[in-house]
Amino acid sequence: MASAGRLALVLVASTISTSKSQYYQQQTRSLSGTPATDGNNVTNAEIYRIITQQLLDGFAIWRVKMFNDRVFVEKTRRSYWLGDRYYRMDNDYYWKSRDTCAYRMNETERRNLVYEDGIPIYDIIYQ
Repeated sequence: MASAGRLALVLVASTISTSKSQYYQQQTRSLSGTPATDGNNVTNAEIYRIITQQLLDGFAIWRVKMFNDRVFVEKTRRSYWLGDRYYRMDNDYYWKSRDTCAYRMNETERRNLVYEDGIPIYDIIYQ
């Protein structure tokens, strides 16, 4: 009976630890299959502010068209695109030889970020 009690305790502890790990979902993924990390939260917030400032903080909320969403940030030396619809068509800035990653925005971050046809944008693509 004591061993059954210990077994139940081990099962409960392992269930708690696995359910805890399921709550965290990595927001960044590599589109090339290489390892990716979420990086620094402060830097992520700053980049988000930089690339959405013109779209969301003006007198009117803009919608994303074909190429009006690419932003180059000197601090990180990366190009950023809102959404995954058009970035491959950017002949001047998208390089197939460079690793491409996608950052999945949460509901708060992607609020009011839509393409001109009203389809929501879920990712920030960067390389």
